[in-house]
Amino acid sequence: MFQHDLENGRYDPEWLRQAENARRERERGDFDSFKEREFEEFWGQKQRMDMTAAAGEPGRIKLREVVEAGVILPGDVWRYSYTFGKGESRILIDKEARVWSV
Repeated sequence: MFQHDLENGRYDPEWLRQAENARRERERGDFDSFKEREFEEFWGQKQRMDMTAAAGEPGRIKLREVVEAGVILPGDVWRYSYTFGKGESRILIDKEARVWSV
């Protein structure tokens, strides 16, 4: 992978500068309206945002249902990562949980 990235110029100082600028712009939400327009153009409708569910539609699934369906198995590791806010004042929550038994 390193050689592939090197061949494609991903370690070039100018490419790194542009990549860092793009990361900052995405972090500030500069492309949110673009992503919304692209979604609407592709699907023919706006994205549906359910603000009452903690995690959107999947927030309505019960843990028992997931276990009974065999989706969760002993030894599985769940990772939860969420960022609140944008820019310098953002707060990152990042946790891991191992399933010991179901």
